[in-house]
Amino acid sequence: MGKINSARTVADIEFVIDSGRHPNDASEWHAHEVHCVRNRHRFQGAVYEFIIDVTQLTHVGTPRSAWQAMIVTECWILPGARQTPRQSKWLKVVRGKPSDMLTWMRRHRTQAMTKLT
Repeated sequence: MGKINSARTVADIEFVIDSGRHPNDASEWHAHEVHCVRNRHRFQGAVYEFIIDVTQLTHVGTPRSAWQAMIVTECWILPGARQTPRQSKWLKVVRGKPSDMLTWMRRHRTQAMTKLT
C-alpha cells in the first residue's frame, strides 16, 4: 500500500473530489460520499504573496470506515518571477484509518476516470 502523503496519492484524491461537479470557486461541495470544505487564506506583502488553501474532507460511511482528512497547499508567489519560488502540498488524516481513505480513493478514482472517457 502506498504512502498516504505521497504527491501522487494527494493528486489522486484531489482528482476524485474535483470530479464532483462544482464551480471552481466553490468553498463547499459533496463529491463521492465526501463533504468537502475549502478555505483560502492570502497574505500580500510589498514584494511577495503567500497563499494557503485548506481543504477539509469528511467521509461518513459506516462507523468503522468513517474518516476525516485535510489537504493543505502552501504557495509563495513573487510578482514578476518566472516560476513559483515555493509550493508544497501535504495531507493529514485527522480521524479514521488511512487505509479506508485509500480504498475510497481507488474506488472513486476509477469511476471518475471512466467519466472522462
